[in-house]
Amino acid sequence: EIVTPVDGLPIKEGLNVFLVKPNYGLSTGKVFKAMDYSALSKVDPEELLQTFKDKGTSHSFWVNDLESPAFTVSPELSDLKDYLNSCGFEAVLMSGSGSTIFCLGDPGDGAEAFEASTKEKFDIEGIWKTRFMR
Repeated sequence: EIVTPVDGLPIKEGLNVFLVKPNYGLSTGKVFKAMDYSALSKVDPEELLQTFKDKGTSHSFWVNDLESPAFTVSPELSDLKDYLNSCGFEAVLMSGSGSTIFCLGDPGDGAEAFEASTKEKFDIEGIWKTRFMR
């Protein structure tokens, strides 16, 4: 593996990040066991990096190959991500092998309404609003 240093990526100033943690975790071993290696993303990492360099976070070219097997292990996590995608965020993606999902930007109906409706529909341990550090 070759690691290449990368200059800071263009991220909008003040971009909010919401971390949504269900009230359960996922076994990383089970997620990897459920992985279909023939279904891994074919995206060229250099092209993906160039997209982030050119557009920052303002694009739909996000990749996490662990989402599909995590959703196989926990279908309700897929339901949560679908719901979060409907809330007006710029991007929604699972973190690592789960179960936390991060949402970039702001929900269309405001943070308080978003938090209340999400906790009403799903068993949520917490929702935290944060920002990127520079």
